Amino acid sequence: MTAKDLEDLEYFKSLLLEKRTEVLQSKVIEMSAVEQNANSGLLKYPTHLADLGSDTWGQDLSSYFNARTGKYLKHLDDALRRIENGSYSICVDCGGKIHRERLEVVPHTRYCISCKAKNRRKLSIKF
Repeated sequence: MTAKDLEDLEYFKSLLLEKRTEVLQSKVIEMSAVEQNANSGLLKYPTHLADLGSDTWGQDLSSYFNARTGKYLKHLDDALRRIENGSYSICVDCGGKIHRERLEVVPHTRYCISCKAKNRRKLSIKF
């Protein structure tokens, strides 16, 4: 491994850690706001059926975003593990090198651009 490769790995490791920290901090802020609202009495039982529907929709949306956030954190953690075990920037499908430009945009990716496009085409055919 060249000095440039090691430098790149350090760069992407810090980028991944930064993104992970941002996600966790936004989660803490969100949880704090929910707790503040609960303590201030702003969260109450709806008295009208339309309010109940709005509350339910809001909870569903919140659950969806929480699931996406959890999935994103898992991808970031997996990428950090790949850096540690030496498999970062290697496509899991073809074994080829993932170009730096792609990693700049999606640092947690496991696929080179060709394999990702191929996988998307496979998914679109299934539906």
